[in-house]
Amino acid sequence: MPYRLPKTRKELLPMLEAAGLKPRRGWGQSFLLDANMLDAIAREAEIGPDDLVLEIGTGPATLTEFLLERAGFVVSVEIDRGMAAFVKDALGNTDNLLLINADVMPEKNQLNLEIVGKVNELLMKNKRPLKVVANLPYSIASPLLIALLESELPIETMTLLFQLEVAERLTAKPGDDAYGLLTVLCALHADTKILRRVPNTCFWPKPKIESALVQVVPYGKRVEHYEATKHVASAVMRYRRKTLLNAAQYGLGLSKTGTLAWLQRADIDPTRHPGDLNIEEYLRLGAELKMPVRDET
Repeated sequence: MPYRLPKTRKELLPMLEAAGLKPRRGWGQSFLLDANMLDAIAREAEIGPDDLVLEIGTGPATLTEFLLERAGFVVSVEIDRGMAAFVKDALGNTDNLLLINADVMPEKNQLNLEIVGKVNELLMKNKRPLKVVANLPYSIASPLLIALLESELPIETMTLLFQLEVAERLTAKPGDDAYGLLTVLCALHADTKILRRVPNTCFWPKPKIESALVQVVPYGKRVEHYEATKHVASAVMRYRRKTLLNAAQYGLGLSKTGTLAWLQRADIDPTRHPGDLNIEEYLRLGAELKMPVRDET
């Protein structure tokens, strides 16, 4: 299909300058301007005519048009008022596009409820599968991913661009240097894998590091004891190089006696380290954190 917006910096830059627009570093904007890579992302997302796609970070709609070509309907969210107006003028009244000018996460770690409501309304009306495809603003990529996973949106798959370092954290294994709280929280919700690396030359402005395309497939239902497990992981991962016996006392405020009893119930060796536990072990810790014993001394 003929695209209405250019996919190269040479063609796009004069149009943005004429509109008084440029990428905003404070919002982590870095536009993907490589037609082959944009097409590859849309293909990797396996979008079909029955799908509703949520795109976060419209930018100059370089990816948006590839999504519109394949999806039944696209909801694209852009925080920049000027950029949203630019895209709206360029794309006109596209039948299968709803462009929303809003902050997707106006409050810390919580999705914009109006956006969630609108997406759910469209899903109820048309009974479409929901897929998220986005070149996420890097400044909010990690908390936004967790907010999406914790939301009530019935997401089938997510195909997302992250900084390579973040992608490696998402897919790390216990014992890896990259294995941390983000790894655990994501693994409590979904399976993840890196689909491909994306060179920094594909972006404008050119970032200093590489990116990666990551596939996130939610399990479809929340694991048991999620909140308790999240609380445990958040607390002990701050002391990941200490033993669990010490990390729990520092992070959770448990007494030594209470910590040992808790770890025994969960069948976890107290000399192990937070960065070595797998997801099943974290779930056992969450399940057994029933009556934490705080050290009052």
